[in-house]
Amino acid sequence: MSNTDTTKRSPPKDVQVDRKPPRRSERARWPWFIGGLAIVGVGAFLIAGVDLPAPGMPLPTSAADQIEQSGTVPMETRPDPARQVATLGRLEPTGKVIAVAAPPAASDAPLSKLHVAVGEVVAANDLLATFANAPRLEAQLRRAQAELQVQEVELERARNALRLEQLNAEAALRIAKAELADAERILQRQERLNTSATASQASLDTARTQREIQRAKLDQAEARLNEVTGDLELHPDIKAARLAVERAAADVAIAQVEVDQTRLIAPIDGVVLEIQSRAGERSSAGGIVRIADTSTMVVRMEVHQNRIHRVATGSSVTIRGEALIEPLSAVVTSIGLEVLDQGLIGTDPVVTNNARVFEVEATLDAASAQVAARLINLQVLATIEIAE
Repeated sequence: MSNTDTTKRSPPKDVQVDRKPPRRSERARWPWFIGGLAIVGVGAFLIAGVDLPAPGMPLPTSAADQIEQSGTVPMETRPDPARQVATLGRLEPTGKVIAVAAPPAASDAPLSKLHVAVGEVVAANDLLATFANAPRLEAQLRRAQAELQVQEVELERARNALRLEQLNAEAALRIAKAELADAERILQRQERLNTSATASQASLDTARTQREIQRAKLDQAEARLNEVTGDLELHPDIKAARLAVERAAADVAIAQVEVDQTRLIAPIDGVVLEIQSRAGERSSAGGIVRIADTSTMVVRMEVHQNRIHRVATGSSVTIRGEALIEPLSAVVTSIGLEVLDQGLIGTDPVVTNNARVFEVEATLDAASAQVAARLINLQVLATIEIAE
């Protein structure tokens, strides 16, 4: 049985089987076909006259899209390498965007009320928001103010007491002088009587003792008057009372600062771009509101290090972008002194992500700034005219 099965499964040894080599898969031809199309596409690209970016310089997204759609770059957006430097940029306010954070006294307190909305124009020192801890801090301020008034009353009381003591010392001195004069007269009379043997020696001794007592009282009155005479502000009691007033005034100042910090104030003139914390919420790490002065706008560009020598301040800049109906105009106002890593990276897969660039800033004219104020952080293609 087994021999029969073996005969059925395999051909006899004398039978020759014609086995042809397997045909190459049709899929193996696709890589060559795609490569040929790529070569043809690059040839057409070069024939069309498109300027390829230098190594490390990104191809703008808008230009890349136009190339994908039409296969050519429009003449009006195509930079002339001999006269222009093309680079990516970003529209920003001159002073950048400010994230207004909660003040220290209100950092842990939730917001009580927001007084602005997104898009609202504010001026410096305008009220933006208030915090829930304001009533408690205002009560502490009133208590500190009351304590200051108490210490001011104590200072005035100390001055009045010192003036009164000065008057009493002057009066005591006059009395002591009068009593000493009277004691001198009595002593002189006793001495005359003692000479005529009319008065006793005891009366004479008593008169002399009284004169010495009155003289001691006079010395005491003079010393007391000297103690309270002069500049009252230098008296120790006045110094202590005045220091108490100053300490109370410092407490009032601290309490006033804490109350002021329960009110979020706009630091600059500008426009509210974003509200990051609402009423009832605590302040976020990124601040409460974001404000920017959009009256003047700039385009911040990244110029490759091998082209920075062709850029100079005062050069005119033309700005284009997908969100711009018409090109914007600007003038180069500053050129960075430090080589930086590229930060503006487009969607082009051939972009070198670790290119070394310089940051160049150009200020937009008034008309362009009005348009750019509504497009903050928009990525654009900037064309810088090369200085002669």
